[in-house]
Amino acid sequence: MDACPDPPFRTLTMSNTSYQRSGRATDALRQHIHAPDTLQAYVCGREVMSGSGVWAVTQSQLLIHHSVTQTVTAVALNQIARFEAVRGKYGHTVRLSTPDRNWAMYGVDKDLAGAMHQALAAQGISSTFEDKPPRGTLWAAYSG
Repeated sequence: MDACPDPPFRTLTMSNTSYQRSGRATDALRQHIHAPDTLQAYVCGREVMSGSGVWAVTQSQLLIHHSVTQTVTAVALNQIARFEAVRGKYGHTVRLSTPDRNWAMYGVDKDLAGAMHQALAAQGISSTFEDKPPRGTLWAAYSG
């Protein structure tokens, strides 16, 4: 990987097995991050009704890469009303709410979801993180 501006992007393309990528997502996200903005956290998973995706938080915005359409949506941090990460059947489910739209992604790694929660909470955004199964579900008993 040549001229990688941020070590986390190298991690994104080389070591995250839950989001195998040829580099297109990384390149698309890099084009939207301009100095002095830096990458704070990212999550990889499956977007609801849309295939795999990556969300990346910088100091000023949240970038959402959609693999199906090969597009990036930029959301200013001051537009984010709420972020939540909860444990689900296939990993963590993350949800993002803005006045215009809601996004969701499932199958997210617990540590990446926690890092995203911390990065957004540090920016003053309402954010919650839960690592316990939802109440009233029995899926844990059948997952072995």
